[in-house]
Amino acid sequence: AVFTIDSALNCTLNPHAMLVFGIHESSLPLKDLKPRIKDFNKFTDFINNLDENNREYSIEVFTAKTLKNFIVSGQLIQNSNQKLFSIQSAEMGHENPEYLAQYAINSRDVFAFWNTKNELLYLSHNFEQMFGRTRNELNNNPFTVFEWMHPEDRAAFDRRKNESDIINAEKLDVEFRILLPGGGIKWIWYQKKALYDGLGKVYRYLAVLNDITLRKEAEQNLTLSQASLEQNLTPILWLDKDAKIIYTNPSANKELGYSEEELLSKTIFDIDELTPDSWPMLWERLKEKKADTFESQYLRKDGTKLPVEIIASFLNFDGEEYVFAYVLDISERKAFEKRIIHNQRFERLLLDISKRFINIPYNDIDQAIESALEEICKFTSTSSSHIYKYNKQLDKIELTHFYSNEPSKINQKNKYLLPVSSKSWHFKELSQNKSVYVPEVSSLSADDPIKKHCQEVDIGSFIDIGLFYQNRVYGFFGLTSKEEAITWDTDEIHLLQVIGDLFMNALQRRDSMRELLGSEQNYQEIYNATSEAIFIHNAESGMVEDVNN
Repeated sequence: AVFTIDSALNCTLNPHAMLVFGIHESSLPLKDLKPRIKDFNKFTDFINNLDENNREYSIEVFTAKTLKNFIVSGQLIQNSNQKLFSIQSAEMGHENPEYLAQYAINSRDVFAFWNTKNELLYLSHNFEQMFGRTRNELNNNPFTVFEWMHPEDRAAFDRRKNESDIINAEKLDVEFRILLPGGGIKWIWYQKKALYDGLGKVYRYLAVLNDITLRKEAEQNLTLSQASLEQNLTPILWLDKDAKIIYTNPSANKELGYSEEELLSKTIFDIDELTPDSWPMLWERLKEKKADTFESQYLRKDGTKLPVEIIASFLNFDGEEYVFAYVLDISERKAFEKRIIHNQRFERLLLDISKRFINIPYNDIDQAIESALEEICKFTSTSSSHIYKYNKQLDKIELTHFYSNEPSKINQKNKYLLPVSSKSWHFKELSQNKSVYVPEVSSLSADDPIKKHCQEVDIGSFIDIGLFYQNRVYGFFGLTSKEEAITWDTDEIHLLQVIGDLFMNALQRRDSMRELLGSEQNYQEIYNATSEAIFIHNAESGMVEDVNN
């Protein structure tokens, strides 16, 4: 979402900015936005005082239903009387299609988005796996799934009779069976919700489709044999009304690190973050809904915590009431979500750093790089960060920029001693792959000089990003850690390569300016030292503009 403001304080907004402010005009005076913005006077002060040191502002925008936070970033447009602003949500919500698209990559659920014309805008990749049908068979209509409904369920939920209710419903939560093309059925939990624009009007729909076949089997097969429970790879628990654990399968015992006898002597409060006060409410909710899915955190015997998704069913068997729970390990999913948030924060840090190098004086570049190395080192919790530069012969290297979070053994005596000349494997890998990543220095061969150097200066893991100028290796930027097994995923390495390119551009600009100033100084010395008389004459004006000594 972007908008511009000219010197007369008139706004021009793109469609996304119009949605943020909940208006339908693309051009209007700034004062007309006053009803939409909290603390409008402070916002106008920010716009009027926009400069290199004041480029970001947090605003609160009144929408039809709530007050939402946004971050506005501004910049001056060169050779123009206009200022350009971008708007970004201050929080990553689950109504964000881009975030859900990223999340769907590792999710077993199917996500679908469509507009008010019922045109399908997004369908996650695992649709074909869940439904056994191709995307084309939907005919670009998100409601085609109801045509695949089991006849028994269709009788109770007749699409033709309730078609308008299904299409126009702003919220829908239903469960039904579908017939698979190759035979068999699947239970689907279909959840639909409307998404609203700034005026409170529906502009898009989101549906999440879960395969709940496993849960339905747990509900419907009350006489599930003991053998199938014992051999199930998913941890399973049975609880009574008092929250006492009355059954665990071997998978649960193994996952939690307890013996069967130990678990059967406990209540759910001994291994779950649930409290005795919250249990009665959960019990009644399960009793009313018959089944529910929620997340929690279990405590293993060794003290480690396990994030879990619990598929719980309420059962009444022979007059006794139980909760039957499948416990799914969601550690990888939580790590994935955490990694997305981490990388977004990393991206914002790199964006802030990159802004500082815009129009920076050449003699301030080294200090700006030192500060950036410090921030990156602290953010990544690494031990040190560095930039090394090769000489023209590529047989020696010098440490030009360095920061350490803790006392370091790298000093003036050994800063030239890193054995990474053009003949080393480090140089070759840097040239071919643009980066060198060694998660464990101890894994290098015993006679490797790089291993020896790292051990001498207490480096257990490192990553180096190549700096290239005109297809020639200039040097490298990197991070080190005293600990081994430090991992970097591909997204993080890509972000480091982006900041490496930023450093290279800044260093090249600094070197060019130094060379230019040096040439001008040499010229002046020769100009004034020669025994010949020299004058510079402007042919157009007829004036003598300069003479030497």
